[in-house]
This record gives sequence, structure tokens and C-alpha cells, in this order.
Amino acid sequence: MRQYHAVDHIVNKARADAQERIISVDGTRMHVDDLRNLQCICKPCHAKKTSEEGRSSRRKPQFDKDGWLIEEPENRGSHQ
Repeated sequence: MRQYHAVDHIVNKARADAQERIISVDGTRMHVDDLRNLQCICKPCHAKKTSEEGRSSRRKPQFDKDGWLIEEPENRGSHQ
């Protein structure tokens, strides 16, 4: 039986808006700590995922007037 030792945010907390809301992978709006956005993973996997998220070259998220995250197209801001 596999043992899990870490709770991970599927959509990380850095992607949350000012009210700590996110848009989940399936498009549902929810609080970043909603149980549907949490998963149990082993510590080495959690450390690797966190490290990869920290190295992400994504821009800082932008929010609309109501505080909801504005999703940007993947190629926006890239040089051609």
C-alpha cells in the first residue's frame, strides 16, 4: 500500500486571486483550499511539483474587476 505524506494543491495557491479563488482544471470556480483542489501525494513528488511550479516562467496572473482570474492564451506575450 502506498503511503502519502503531503497535501498538494492541484491548482497552486500562486494562481489564486485576491479572494483566494481559482478556476480548477475542469473550469469550476472555487476557493483554493476547496477539497476538490487538494490531493495526497508523497513528499518527494510534492517537492518536485512545487519546484517545477516555482521555476515556471509564467507571468503574474491578472484579475478582472470582480477579482476573478483572467485566463490568457498560452502564446500571449511570446516573441516571434
